[in-house]
Amino acid sequence: LRLPRSAGRLLLAPPSKASFSTASSSASNDSDKQMKENKQKSGSQITESKNAEKYCTDEVKKFDFYAYVAGQYMPKSTQKYYYGFHALFLEAMKSREISREQSICQSRLQWWEQTLTEIGMDKYDEGKTNKGTYQAREPVSAIMREALDKTSVNFSLVQRIVNYQLYDIERG
Repeated sequence: LRLPRSAGRLLLAPPSKASFSTASSSASNDSDKQMKENKQKSGSQITESKNAEKYCTDEVKKFDFYAYVAGQYMPKSTQKYYYGFHALFLEAMKSREISREQSICQSRLQWWEQTLTEIGMDKYDEGKTNKGTYQAREPVSAIMREALDKTSVNFSLVQRIVNYQLYDIERG
């Protein structure tokens, strides 16, 4: 098989300046889009319902694809809570893998324990003085708060996920 002489020149010829400028401009456009997306995700916007739902779904898809596929067969009304609970489970499991230092893992799990306690206290405030004042600081906690309001989930079982991981770390 013989190629024409011009084919060799095309492969060996250096790229023109025009191709560099289009490549760099498209790269800068991609980085600009990425920066805009990150700005939209930062702050309180990521804790809004749709963004929090997308975050939880993406986390489950990234770290447990089989659970993600199983969630696709859930009813749409409960799907976001399924992904939210599974994302919490993944956060609890990841906290053990973050560091070999036991205190770092414990502090991360204690933060989750405190967050879940605040969510539960906000829901079941007896005096109703602070009812509904909890502000989600993280997308998974936003979904947890919404699930506690709109479903009949036994929240003590959700807290056990984190408590067991704490116990397991202390046990060694």
